[in-house]
Amino acid sequence: MTALQMNVLDRPLRESRSSRPWLVVLLIAMCYIIATTDPGARTRWFSLDKSEVHRLTDRLEQGRAQRQIGFLALGAIGTSLLVIRRADRKLRPTVIVMLAIAIYAAWASMSIYWSVERSLTFKRLIVFGCMASAIVAFARFYRPRDLALLAMVGSGIIMIMGLATELFHLGSSIGQWGYRFAGTMHPNHAGINAVILALSAFYFWESEKKKRWLLVLGIAVVVLILTKSRTSLAAGSVAMALMCLLRWPIKRTLMVGLSLVAANALLFALFVAGLLPPVWSALLMGREDSDITTLTGRSDIWAAAISFVGSDTARWLTGAGYQSFWSASAASYVSARVQFHISEGHSAYLDSLLTLGVIGLACYVVALLASLATWSIAARQRRNASFAFLAGMLMFALVHGISESSTIDPNFATFITFTAMTMCAFYRPIRSGERPQERGRSHAGRREVLA
Repeated sequence: MTALQMNVLDRPLRESRSSRPWLVVLLIAMCYIIATTDPGARTRWFSLDKSEVHRLTDRLEQGRAQRQIGFLALGAIGTSLLVIRRADRKLRPTVIVMLAIAIYAAWASMSIYWSVERSLTFKRLIVFGCMASAIVAFARFYRPRDLALLAMVGSGIIMIMGLATELFHLGSSIGQWGYRFAGTMHPNHAGINAVILALSAFYFWESEKKKRWLLVLGIAVVVLILTKSRTSLAAGSVAMALMCLLRWPIKRTLMVGLSLVAANALLFALFVAGLLPPVWSALLMGREDSDITTLTGRSDIWAAAISFVGSDTARWLTGAGYQSFWSASAASYVSARVQFHISEGHSAYLDSLLTLGVIGLACYVVALLASLATWSIAARQRRNASFAFLAGMLMFALVHGISESSTIDPNFATFITFTAMTMCAFYRPIRSGERPQERGRSHAGRREVLA
């Protein structure tokens, strides 16, 4: 593809500012800020008031009024858009992704019939419905570049709030043992938010080539390191690498990719041989209270959660009900087994299995992998930065989900990833039957409908 064709394909990214849905983006971002941020999160984290398990289980069962308001408002926005707006694009479904998402949604909705905690499942399904309506509406009416804008605005506002909170508590933070950047949420969630900001800033820099986006990217990376969230750092690095590789020429991609694989293999071999002892402490990111050999206790959590279900074949098939495994009884049991208090499985795949069984897990994995592959191929074929951003977000969810559950919980990152999957389900980004040269000519006149 020539440089002129590439410029035409990316032109909507620069010329459509007036068409960007600023109001909808701000409203959705504010809903998640209301629902998922907590001014007291930092204080609660550092005071370690979660040392008593009953406080943890009470929060699980009662929830927060602020959170409920945020999600109800999100549902109202999604429903209003679906009722009022008319789509200007015809559906071109990616069948495998659409089927996987549809079965996942139906299975989650039906899980109330076999749930072990029906009242809890009912509450979680209300949140699920609110998110689903907003996700379907955004995916139906807006483009990938609009989703990147939402990611930037939402994560940027949360970052500003977090920085303000940390500066306000700066005096008490200096010299504090085990300090981690938290802001208005748990440090691990602050790390996820920093990754979203970094990926969206990289996308806008790629699209506009303005240095201000590099400054935003740098701030996001510094905050990510300060959160000391190893999972977010690793998953974010893989996602950023994928975005770069999807935008580079194939020769450079292969050369750099193979070089990185060889370098990492060499470093790993030297590390196993005991020739690079400083690497171990670098991996801990200063968190001397954690044991990296057990993934900071995650293997113990997984074993305890699995033992709680036991050999109940029906539960492995159906799950405990949507987002309902971690009831007060399950949290108390696992907390007693691992000797610290926990309310999630620290694995999106394990929690999917525990809550929705084999069927729910299979649907989630199929939708995630199929949409990731589709956006990656489309980004490569059509030289589209917004497609690469969606692929990067999905890659982040794929890797991050190995040792964290946040990518399936009702939070901002989940909204971004599930909207990316739904966009793939609604509008097949790969144009089959066209050669690259023909594709460039056919879209030069009428612009990319998905850019």
